[in-house]
Amino acid sequence: MENSERIIVKFTSNFPRVFQNVQKFILFLNNLFAQESKGDFFIETVEDGILFIYKNIATFDLLNPQLTEAEISKLIKEKEAELQLSPEMLLEGVMSKDTFPDQGIDFQYNFYTKQKEYAYNKLLGFHQGLYGDRITLSFSEKYDLILSINNFEDFYLYVQLIALMANGIVH
Repeated sequence: MENSERIIVKFTSNFPRVFQNVQKFILFLNNLFAQESKGDFFIETVEDGILFIYKNIATFDLLNPQLTEAEISKLIKEKEAELQLSPEMLLEGVMSKDTFPDQGIDFQYNFYTKQKEYAYNKLLGFHQGLYGDRITLSFSEKYDLILSINNFEDFYLYVQLIALMANGIVH
């Protein structure tokens, strides 16, 4: 592995409970992601979130596709019966439309890589393509990128995409 290409993304939230089921399914998720990425991607849990560890830029690109909401919805409808890990499994006991916080959810990203600008721009484009102007993207001294999601539907869209990626459907 070439360390100059490795990308580590720390992914946290102001609502850390959102990672509860990721921690519960970590071995299963890593098995699914290993199949999809040929062993070049895995996740680790940390106290306040998760780490995404990409062994190279090609894998980072593969797992951060530039898809629209319509494309994700179409894939979910087409492949729903094939999903080994569903969006509902990721949300079970964590959140629902009724329990989504009134102030929304912030997802915070920190990039640990020599390719920081590339990773930042790729993730920025990924979220802009997915949500358009329905979300707020910002940064702070503490975080390289902050994604603010204000409604459950947009949050659920993100969970659907994670489920599709874990199931090897998004290439």
